[in-house]
Amino acid sequence: LQHSYFQQDSATAHTTLDTIAFLREFFDDRLISLHTQIEPRSLCLTVVDYFVFPYLKNSIFRTLINNLQEFQQRIVEECATIMTEMLQ
Repeated sequence: LQHSYFQQDSATAHTTLDTIAFLREFFDDRLISLHTQIEPRSLCLTVVDYFVFPYLKNSIFRTLINNLQEFQQRIVEECATIMTEMLQ
């Protein structure tokens, strides 16, 4: 993850200054969001827009989530199931 980028949607809760500050601690200038160097929703749509977000949403929300810790764990687990071949 040290060489990865983090891209957010533009939901208000995801773009508060506290949230952005928290994400900057890890991702530094590799954060794609409002109020950052790289604005979201650029003209260059990526595999993230067409595959990863829908894939994760369908997988993560398949069953009821009881708390934030469970939600975070599901994100980690589902991201681990994405193989390179799926992104080509």
